[in-house]
Amino acid sequence: MDTMTRDRESTMALLVEYLGQINNEEHVFEIDGGRKYVRVMHEHAKYGGSSVHMFVGMADGIWGDIYKPANLKAPALNGARYNLFDDGVEAIAAAHDWAGGYLYKR
Repeated sequence: MDTMTRDRESTMALLVEYLGQINNEEHVFEIDGGRKYVRVMHEHAKYGGSSVHMFVGMADGIWGDIYKPANLKAPALNGARYNLFDDGVEAIAAAHDWAGGYLYKR
């Protein structure tokens, strides 16, 4: 994966692939647009309601970086937790839990 061009299109393709692996009937994750960061929203199908699950970097120097949310509109900027290019979609999906515990500092 590291040989892929890091741009908006390839980052979005990896993000869509990742969300395809973690979406299921009970937990639905959807991309909410943004310029520098895209927000990934989590919706619980059974109980309703939605929340911010994570942010993904979409600019030079942060392509594919995955951040824990600080609030509804901004990521926690104390370091990326994963990178879609470096860590690989399968490895991140294996660490994934719907509540976002895998996004805390390791």
